[in-house]
Amino acid sequence: KLNEMRIEKRLTTGFRFTAAITSIGAIAAIIVLLVISNRYTYALKNYGFSQGDIGKAMIMFTDIRSATRGIIGYNEEDIVSTLEDQHTTNKQKFDNYWAIVQETLATKDEEALYQSIDSKLQNYWTIDDAVVELGNDISDADSREQAQQKANAELAPAYSEIYSLMVELMNLNVNEGNSLDNTLNVTVIILLIAVIIVLLVSFSISTKLGK
Repeated sequence: KLNEMRIEKRLTTGFRFTAAITSIGAIAAIIVLLVISNRYTYALKNYGFSQGDIGKAMIMFTDIRSATRGIIGYNEEDIVSTLEDQHTTNKQKFDNYWAIVQETLATKDEEALYQSIDSKLQNYWTIDDAVVELGNDISDADSREQAQQKANAELAPAYSEIYSLMVELMNLNVNEGNSLDNTLNVTVIILLIAVIIVLLVSFSISTKLGK
């Protein structure tokens, strides 16, 4: 039908058609950029930043245990008092980091593992509080001995179990992040090929119309 039109109409239609196809290529490129940007932001938030948050929570969890052991082990009142303050501060920091970790859970496996750890933490804090209460009075040798025994018999196994689950959560997060990274790399290649094809088709049609 293009050849049946007058020259002015033919040129105008051809230019508009060519511009439309080129615009499709440009729009496709913009969509590619938006999709990739969105997915990398998602990956950074739910895997990059979350790994840091899990790590921070694990550090605070370890520091809390160290403070507890110091409280029931040292015999200097000022040191014990300082360690109690550290224990309280680190517990607050841990709670903050742990809440942030929950916000970035991306899969059902992560959610299930998080809930398992969270339920075990409730029992851990109960034991930890009891140990600290028993052993923070340096003048009561019997209570401190009971606290040390309780820490060794109950707190230590609970700590090891929870910490190993936190390591598992970290590993799961890392593996899923790596998987998403591989998927994004493949997606980038596919979308770029699609854009190149659109541009080549546009160039081919433009050349044909020009002739």
